Amino acid sequence: MTRAVSSPPSTRWVGHTTHAVRLANAGRQEQALASAEEATGIYRRLAAANPDAYLPDLAGSGR
Repeated sequence: MTRAVSSPPSTRWVGHTTHAVRLANAGRQEQALASAEEATGIYRRLAAANPDAYLPDLAGSGR
C-alpha cells in the first residue's frame, strides 16, 4: 500500500507560484490565475502562522 506524503505549505506555495508563471508564459491565463490565487492563499496562511517570517515579503509583493 502506498501512503500519500503531504508537502509542507512553503513547498506548496513555491510549486503553485512556479506553476502559475509557467502557465502564464504558455498563454493559459485563467489557469495561471487559479494557481496564483492558490499560492496567495497558502502564503497568507503562512504569514498568519508566522508573521515575522512572512509578512515583510507579503507587504512588498504588491509593488
